[in-house]
Amino acid sequence: MKNSKFNWLIVLVVPLFTLTFKHEPDDTANPKPPADECDTAMVTYTASVIPILQNNCYSCHAGTVPSGGLDLSNYEQLAFVAQNGSLMGAIKHEPGFTPMPDGLPKLSDCDINTLAK
Repeated sequence: MKNSKFNWLIVLVVPLFTLTFKHEPDDTANPKPPADECDTAMVTYTASVIPILQNNCYSCHAGTVPSGGLDLSNYEQLAFVAQNGSLMGAIKHEPGFTPMPDGLPKLSDCDINTLAK
């Protein structure tokens, strides 16, 4: 009879113990960055730069008559303004440059860092 009571005790205690002391995986080995963190490790022109330009620049600086004669959808023109510093000066709203996008807030730090990379 004692053995039967012991068996019932195990049947009741083991599930309770398992639920109480549930093992959580250790995420410290491969921590995930916060969702709002900007990752510029794998920046590419096609996947990273073009979407930023499409969302913020192409409405004025692309097409048949781009504003200021600057077509940022043209890689050569984009490379020219990037290399001479005027692209970063404009999007960072630095003194001496026309702040871009025109009449809108400065791009996010993540977008600026992506373009700088």
